[in-house]
Amino acid sequence: MNLGVIGLGMMGRGIAQSLLRAGHRVTVWNRTPSRAEELQSQGALIALTPADACKDGVVITCLSEDDAVKVVVFGDYGIANAVAGCIHISMSTLGLDLILQLNKTHKRSGAAIHRRSGVRPARCGGSRAIADCCVGRC
Repeated sequence: MNLGVIGLGMMGRGIAQSLLRAGHRVTVWNRTPSRAEELQSQGALIALTPADACKDGVVITCLSEDDAVKVVVFGDYGIANAVAGCIHISMSTLGLDLILQLNKTHKRSGAAIHRRSGVRPARCGGSRAIADCCVGRC
């Protein structure tokens, strides 16, 4: 599987490393480029922008707070400007207003957001067809 990981703190780096060890093709982006470069020696490809990390249709974001997510998703080179039909898996703890904004944006672009936070069940939003695929109904 080909996918992107954005946000390479402890959780994002660990996810990217696990995916690489499992043989997946992983494209990474981090606002501090040296964190992405550390994974290059393990086989990761480095994206120049968050949108580039989404080019394979699945991207996982592991970001620390709402403002970081807003920049990565809605910024000039954000994933909202990437391919239609992208599955965005958010591992961040987000405020309700941002979750609703992400859902609306992804639905309009034909993408989906799949959010898992803490011990709560996963939530899907955006395009119904893609959201169904996130939970195994495709």
